[in-house]
Amino acid sequence: MNKSIVDTGGPISLGGNGLVTQLRNGAKGVAARFRQNIVESGRNPVSTALGFALAWGLFFFVLYALPTPKDYPQPARPASPSSSGPA
Repeated sequence: MNKSIVDTGGPISLGGNGLVTQLRNGAKGVAARFRQNIVESGRNPVSTALGFALAWGLFFFVLYALPTPKDYPQPARPASPSSSGPA
């Protein structure tokens, strides 16, 4: 009961069996689970991952890289309260 806050918990280590190793092992487990699910569905994990990445790449290309057409109609702006006429 007389321990200070510093003495009650150990330090977070960034190497060995520390936080980084636990995160790395967790990420490997998640990736292995996804790969296993893709194999069980009858697909090739490499081609599935490439297709997934290419689809997202194409999405962001269309969204950000292609220019907006010059004649693209702008959305209508609502009328300001002062120009709405007599109240």
